[in-house]
Amino acid sequence: MTNPILIKRSAVAAKAPATTDLSLGELAINTVDGKLYLKKNVTGTETIVEVGYAVSTAQSAADTAIGTAAAADVTAKVLVETNARVAADTAAIATAATAADAKVLVETNARVAADTAAIATAATAADAKVLVETNARVANDATTLASAKTYADGLITTITGGAGAAFDTLVEIQNAMATDAELTAAIAAITNVATATKLQTARTIQGVSFDGSAAITVATAGTGITVTGTTIATTITQYTDTGARAALSATAPVAYNSTTGVISIPAATTSVAGHLTAADWNTFNGKQAALGFTPYNATNPSGYITSAGTATNISGTYAGSITSAQVTTGLGFTPYNSTNPSAYVTAAVTLTTAAQAAITSVGTLTSLAVTGAVTSGAYLITGVATALTAAGTTQATALVLAKEINVVSTVGASSGVVFPTPVAGTRIVVINTSATALNVYPAVGGTVNVLAANTAFVVPAAGKLEFVAVSATQWYTLNATFA
Repeated sequence: MTNPILIKRSAVAAKAPATTDLSLGELAINTVDGKLYLKKNVTGTETIVEVGYAVSTAQSAADTAIGTAAAADVTAKVLVETNARVAADTAAIATAATAADAKVLVETNARVAADTAAIATAATAADAKVLVETNARVANDATTLASAKTYADGLITTITGGAGAAFDTLVEIQNAMATDAELTAAIAAITNVATATKLQTARTIQGVSFDGSAAITVATAGTGITVTGTTIATTITQYTDTGARAALSATAPVAYNSTTGVISIPAATTSVAGHLTAADWNTFNGKQAALGFTPYNATNPSGYITSAGTATNISGTYAGSITSAQVTTGLGFTPYNSTNPSAYVTAAVTLTTAAQAAITSVGTLTSLAVTGAVTSGAYLITGVATALTAAGTTQATALVLAKEINVVSTVGASSGVVFPTPVAGTRIVVINTSATALNVYPAVGGTVNVLAANTAFVVPAAGKLEFVAVSATQWYTLNATFA
């Protein structure tokens, strides 16, 4: 929306602006007189002039008279027009109201007639339905009442022994009893009904006579139930399977389920006492055969050494001497002899004995700890694994390396290998012959160089790297080749 431009103005009649009110070229208007004013400056003299022509007093009076006459004429014409329109509108409104009233009356009468007919029809239909329903219910009620009467008559007949109509109500029976001489005499003969303190004939309860004159004590065999007057001293508990099971218990290693009643013994383990399984028995029974010889038996020592010079009592005197050859034969190998070690080791670093705890065959060690330096005149041969396939995408799912030198030829995206837990001095070489980078993880808790714990070191495609452990958790890389 545009903003109107307004000039200085006054709403006071005959008021003109002073020279101090306007700037040169600025306009002002008197909104009552309709005069426009302008400030001018002639040789330094400022004046306010009225823009337009000056109206004479006579002209002003004439204008005023013309305006007054015109206003009066307009007012008269407006009044005439207004009166004419009001009269026309009043007539039109009256005509429209009359027509509307007529239409409303017609429509109302039509609807009243229609509603009256509909109500009459609905009332007739409702009356018919009510009549049908009422007749049906009356018929059903009559049938029900007849059945009830038949049933009641049958009960009365049963009670009165078929006495007939004279005794088919309780009042008739009461009246008959009141007038029956024999019944009256029998009731009269019982003279102490209201004052009796005991039974005329005593009765026996659990073998104890009771006539009602005093409290008795009854002891039921096996239950210990004592009844004094009307009080039972011991609670009677009825037998139930649940109660019987709950009354039982067991001591380890026997286990007992009080809900099911099942008694069981668990299989024995290193921490749980229990029964010996068939598998455990077979293992135990086969231990002697696994030894490869018959253990010493103090009761029958002859079963231990049977060759010449057999000792009859290992812990006592001997029947003869035992030769070293017999001992070797009995043991199945030549024992180490510190006096004559040549029988054990025949040449420098050459072992000729049979299998020992750390020797699986001649010249093969499963483990060897050396505290000094090891000198070799030839090569030191270590384990090599080739054509390995990296696995998993995490430390937990990566392929575990089992050799010192490992050639990984198949590497999938984000797959890797993981070291075993090392000892200080362990060396492992990883050769990645694939075209994909290989993730190399330390064992859980381990670190490679300065990486975070359990973080993989990435060996690029065609990369070759040696890893050295300086502790059980710290690895460092050496001798890298990336080509």
